Amino acid sequence: MESLSKIIKLAQNSRHVQESIDIIEEAFRRYKIENTCISFNGGKDCTAVLHLVHSVATKLSSSNNNDVRITAFYAQLPDHFQEESKFVQETVKKYKLNLLQYSTNSLKDSLHRLRSDVPTIEAIFIGTRRDDFKPGTQMGPFEPTDNSWPKFMRVNPILNWSYVQVWDFIRQLDIPYCDLYNQGYSSLGTQKNTSKNSSLLRYDEHQRPYYLPAWYLTSAREERISRSSSNDTSS
Repeated sequence: MESLSKIIKLAQNSRHVQESIDIIEEAFRRYKIENTCISFNGGKDCTAVLHLVHSVATKLSSSNNNDVRITAFYAQLPDHFQEESKFVQETVKKYKLNLLQYSTNSLKDSLHRLRSDVPTIEAIFIGTRRDDFKPGTQMGPFEPTDNSWPKFMRVNPILNWSYVQVWDFIRQLDIPYCDLYNQGYSSLGTQKNTSKNSSLLRYDEHQRPYYLPAWYLTSAREERISRSSSNDTSS
């Protein structure tokens, strides 16, 4: 309850945070908590979403005198970062998540496995932001998956957040995050399509290179300059 109190206090002066709370509460009105899950691969965006979802779910469960255990869906792709996987496991323990982990060649394959293994799941919370799409792309807080994908409702609580707002939220609430973001990575895919962000590169007085943490970026346009094209998730 302490986490939600901090979020509510933050939301009083942050419209985007209150909007996210409203979206999550609406999702739980439409679907039972046990019929939802969160897509979690250890990235910054889904880390923020997880903290929001867990806090709201805990509040609702407490008012109903029920214990809550959120289900997390982790699509572990080939050439994933070991640091990311380690952070996922640490987070599962911290939030006492029910982890459904799939090691496949694509996000779509993992979602097919999820649909087959747990047919009761109807909606998935995702850390998607408008910055992830080309300008003009239509996307709402509740969006069903595309026709060629397994059928789920995608819930996008931080759709209207900026890159800076994600980091402000994580840092103001002191939420643990993957250490790769301290090493110069600003967006995480796989080891094959991700490198450290050159916009974060600096040199000390001896001309030795080092990287600033990810939150030093101020423009979303620079967030993915270190990423090659990918058809799977990014964070």
